Amino acid sequence: MTDLVQISDHLYRFEDTCNVYVVKDGENALLIDAGSGAVRDRLDKIGACGIEWVLHTHHHRDQCGGDLALIARGARIAVPEYERFLFEDAELFWRTRRIFDNYDDRNTFSACGADTPVAETLDDHKEFEWRGHRFFVLPAKGHT
Repeated sequence: MTDLVQISDHLYRFEDTCNVYVVKDGENALLIDAGSGAVRDRLDKIGACGIEWVLHTHHHRDQCGGDLALIARGARIAVPEYERFLFEDAELFWRTRRIFDNYDDRNTFSACGADTPVAETLDDHKEFEWRGHRFFVLPAKGHT
């Protein structure tokens, strides 16, 4: 299993279905993307015991596949404001998706398949603050 790689005093990277970044503050952690959620079982290696937040860069399954398991263990999810419906209403999205007319569509074929409760949106050009750490939300849709 992949180990957490320390990047700076409070920042770690975990290779999973995507790169998951862990910001550690004391025994608490915030994730940037969740991957499969496997990072949860590795946090003890860096002295963390709980995930308070998962901040998502975008809605693709490789970023959010572990969300429901992490929510069940107390994590809250924050998502880009423009993609909130792809998390909260994922099942409705798939039931009503028009696959024959996607000329103006961004890549939503990898959207998650189950509704995911969202605690907060990450609004473009605003800040998200957690335990004194400030994250500026720069709009860079998708994989950018």
